[in-house]
Amino acid sequence: MASFLRYIFGGSGKHYKAPTLDEIQDGFFDAIKCEHTEKLAELCSRYPDFNSWRDDKDRSPLHVAQDSNCLQSFIVLLDHGAKKTENYGNGWTPLLTAINKQQDFFEDFLLDGEKDINGIATDGKNNTWSALHLAVLRKDDGALRELIENGADMGLKAKPKGVEMTAEEYATSLGHKKIAEMLNLAPEIRTMALQRFAGPATPPPPKL
Repeated sequence: MASFLRYIFGGSGKHYKAPTLDEIQDGFFDAIKCEHTEKLAELCSRYPDFNSWRDDKDRSPLHVAQDSNCLQSFIVLLDHGAKKTENYGNGWTPLLTAINKQQDFFEDFLLDGEKDINGIATDGKNNTWSALHLAVLRKDDGALRELIENGADMGLKAKPKGVEMTAEEYATSLGHKKIAEMLNLAPEIRTMALQRFAGPATPPPPKL
């Protein structure tokens, strides 16, 4: 144990004093923010309850990694039991946060094959947002296409302006014509994606 702690926190161990839990947690969150992935992985393995730890801003480990734009730390945490669908508060999941903050690398990672994409989050003004509505707001064509291809509910309503509306209705209200057209073509986009993933059709056998 002592040798591990010396590895984590440094020092020769000649006048070794075991760190407190607060010091261990401070080192843990520093490892997240500095992307010291080996140290982070060891701490996650040694302290499997790390998901219950909070930093000085009351953020979870996953939340700290995302706020710090540390995708590698984020992935290490997921590999050790953190959840991609974690709720940071008021429905803000990692995916909704990534789209809202336009974190492209997080978006790509979180949308890869993800099906749990129809959540609703509430902002400080009591407006509500789905992933689709946020992508409309940010004019994020790439996220919109991936959400559509992954089966996002096109009929899902949120209240981005305090009025309940679908993402297509919201795009129209903002004057985003091309985005509204993309949302209107969602069934066709989804069909093309399925055909692409399925690969070329098997040719019929030759006639004898």
